[in-house]
Amino acid sequence: MRASILVTLFLLFARGQTPLPIGATKPSQPLLRQELLDRFAQAKGIREQLAQCEFPCEGEMLSNTMKKLDEENASHLRSIMSQYGWPGSDLVSEDGTVTAAALVLITNRHALKVEALPLVQASFNTGKTPGSSYAVLLDSILVSEGKPQRYGTVYKPSSGAYAKLELEPIDDVMNVDKRRAEVGLPALSEVPKP
Repeated sequence: MRASILVTLFLLFARGQTPLPIGATKPSQPLLRQELLDRFAQAKGIREQLAQCEFPCEGEMLSNTMKKLDEENASHLRSIMSQYGWPGSDLVSEDGTVTAAALVLITNRHALKVEALPLVQASFNTGKTPGSSYAVLLDSILVSEGKPQRYGTVYKPSSGAYAKLELEPIDDVMNVDKRRAEVGLPALSEVPKP
């Protein structure tokens, strides 16, 4: 599974009512925000359990649980998008919209990513979703289709002897930092090497 920098930056949100960060937009749908935060925490938690699983363990059971959870999350996200469009900061605050994008990515359903992309882009264009969410989602789709990414957000394991990550190929690499700036991402040279 390909990982993006964005997914690794999300905090594990606690159960219960997660307080809004200082200065955050008050969401019009606070319960939906909390549900997104909780769903992401659960999806992330099951992946952490699976990654820490050592033989003998319940790896198959955890894997099946993860698949079921991902299907439920994909279905729920489709329902949200059908009812509201993309859940932007006005609806679920800044952390809620970023978490919704992370859920789309972590479920790893190509069709869901493609469905979400125009909604995320429109929300970004109106200032309700960070450009980083749009960039990571677009790059994820392009890479999964075997195409070069646009923003340099998707990494793959290197083929060398040491376990390192390297960027997937980037389209028009000479202008990638300009594109990154347009969506609020730092220049690639400023991004810590994973």
